[in-house]
Amino acid sequence: MKDYLLDIMKNKEHGLYLCELPTGNGKTFDSAQAMKTFADSIKDNTKIIYLTTLNKNLPEEALMAAYSSEELYKRNVLRLRSNFDEVVEKILEIDIPEEMKTDAYLKLCNDVSLYRNAVDKRYSDKEYIKELADRITEGDRQLRYEITKLLKRRFSNKSQRKKAIRNDSKYKWIGKLYPAVFTDDYKIILMSVSKFMKRNSILIDASYEFLNSDLIENAIIFIDEFDATKDTIQGELIEKSLAMQEDYIQLFRQIYRTLNPNDFSSSMRQAMDEVAKSGSRNTFSTLMDEAKKIAENYHVRLSIKTKEELVDQRQIFLFNDGSFHTVLKEGTKYIRSTLNEEDNRIDVFFEGKEEFFKNRNKEKDIVLYSLLREINVFLLHFRLFSIEWAKNYMDIINSARDGIVDAMNLENAISTILKRLELTNKQRDLLMGETCQMIRNKREC
Repeated sequence: MKDYLLDIMKNKEHGLYLCELPTGNGKTFDSAQAMKTFADSIKDNTKIIYLTTLNKNLPEEALMAAYSSEELYKRNVLRLRSNFDEVVEKILEIDIPEEMKTDAYLKLCNDVSLYRNAVDKRYSDKEYIKELADRITEGDRQLRYEITKLLKRRFSNKSQRKKAIRNDSKYKWIGKLYPAVFTDDYKIILMSVSKFMKRNSILIDASYEFLNSDLIENAIIFIDEFDATKDTIQGELIEKSLAMQEDYIQLFRQIYRTLNPNDFSSSMRQAMDEVAKSGSRNTFSTLMDEAKKIAENYHVRLSIKTKEELVDQRQIFLFNDGSFHTVLKEGTKYIRSTLNEEDNRIDVFFEGKEEFFKNRNKEKDIVLYSLLREINVFLLHFRLFSIEWAKNYMDIINSARDGIVDAMNLENAISTILKRLELTNKQRDLLMGETCQMIRNKREC
């Protein structure tokens, strides 16, 4: 089996290879031997990534045996875990400088201590343990924010930050607590499928999703127990969909309200003008014309009120694709929305066929499906425009930067622009995620 795996890896052909063998046939041992042998031959940045649904199934012992040396193993193999697991296991045992013992750090240490005690003593209060876990997750996020801010303030680029964490005693603790800092340096990376589906926070530069990163470009990915990964991936996609729920109408309102050239820097305005000069179909002018038409035709400035008594709250369903469905009261199969000029809002009714056709008013009624469809098209055009806008802005900023300072990348440029639109974190994440996926598909970043 080792030779079979090596042949596949050496061919460097894109595709999915299935290898079905019975339990106890030495898959883990042979896989580890093949990974080690191939890793020794790698001369570029190609990565070998091993995924499994359960951390206990990661081939750490088999790889250690393949390298026959703990030093060589640690130099070539990185086991990536969730930030939560790293913090819970390590933060109380790692000494950090006094300057980093902030309120966020001290609170995080206290929450980890309480959590470890509750788990060790097997507390029956699951809600209390979950509350502690949520507090640790939030505390970890705050600590990483403080670390990132400190590193950016003291070091001008990614390589300098990494060098400091690797060699300077004042910063070595960061690498011990968050080994993901050194992700790029390893040939073999081990992680769970769940971790692979999440963002990788490396602190020295912007975090990224593995699925959308250069890290997996030409990478060789082993997936242990392939069939069992389906439920894990599906669960992660559902969780991500739930986290990304957002009011698209409110998102449109915010973009329409704040997309004003006078509120942007001279570099951003110059970048915006360059989009128009390039002959692009999506320019600031076309976007504003499109947005104005939607705003006027559908009265988007007004609130929308649903007659909730017509919705059966006991029959609300969430499906695996993240879509939300509700069952209306019997006989109310038609949705009608109309302008309520007296209360200055849009009222939404759920009615039967006869009632719907009796009450509809072509002058005041609004077709919500059309509104959402047109907003969705506008957001698509906005994303396309933002890619070109950000590319121009990135080029302008980088041309003025000193060579020792990190160059702005496209994702950073898009993020900077979206912040000026005063979007919420969720709104920025929604636009950033979908926009960067579009960039990835075009192979432009």
